[in-house]
Amino acid sequence: MRAKGAQEHPRPREPGWQRPGVKAKPSGRSSSGLDALHLGHRQAPLVYGSQVTDSFSERYGDLLTGAYDCVDRILLNAYFPLGHGPGGFRSCWRQLHDGSDELLDNTHLMRMAGRFARRLRAGAEANGIPVIDCGRGERKHLIAEEYLATHKVGTGVFLILVAKAPAPVWKVTRSAQGKIVNLEPKIEYVNHYSFHIMDATWGHLTFKMSGHPPFGAQVILNGHEYVACAARSAGVAFTKEGNCLPRCMIRLPWLRSQTPCRSRRL
Repeated sequence: MRAKGAQEHPRPREPGWQRPGVKAKPSGRSSSGLDALHLGHRQAPLVYGSQVTDSFSERYGDLLTGAYDCVDRILLNAYFPLGHGPGGFRSCWRQLHDGSDELLDNTHLMRMAGRFARRLRAGAEANGIPVIDCGRGERKHLIAEEYLATHKVGTGVFLILVAKAPAPVWKVTRSAQGKIVNLEPKIEYVNHYSFHIMDATWGHLTFKMSGHPPFGAQVILNGHEYVACAARSAGVAFTKEGNCLPRCMIRLPWLRSQTPCRSRRL
């Protein structure tokens, strides 16, 4: 905004400035065919998969036998929007209770969470899946790694870890006449259930779910596990230490072609 009557001065143009909409020439530096184009004074975003060398790798490049690029973790938020809004959640509740929300109160919401926990533990026991309650400060991924080091697991859920974490929980307020006057989510520390799964394509992945309605969840994927599964399926020898592939007989062009989300912009 500018005051009435004030004169507008042209903005000083930076070197290489061009009018919006005019395609600039490549900067002269090519990286896997992905040239950085300057539109205006802004640089186009990098595309994942372009060869970017960090200063540490460049300094100790003579000591490296190979390199590969892949995403470290992929975190996906999983939830149904209908259950995360007051009107939508009330509609879902009515579908579960013959079109009535007479029982929609804090007591019955707690009972729903209790039934979910009991049925989960009963199902895990019936299928021989261990359920471990984790204390505050425990590193849950280390517990899963120690379990994998001492147990042979197949495809599917092999471990469930339980720990408290903050999550939205629905709270109901009723009037003296029993009418719902407010339905709002509040953040509370509640039990979350981490389903550790062994997948043929993604390897070790985690599905973390809140134990209280609206039952929000997260899917946690590991890019290194994805590359290891791809190498194993192709019959390529490799050595995996922790979360890395330090020694492998993998041709780098093949390895880079197997990395997930290669064509996505970050």
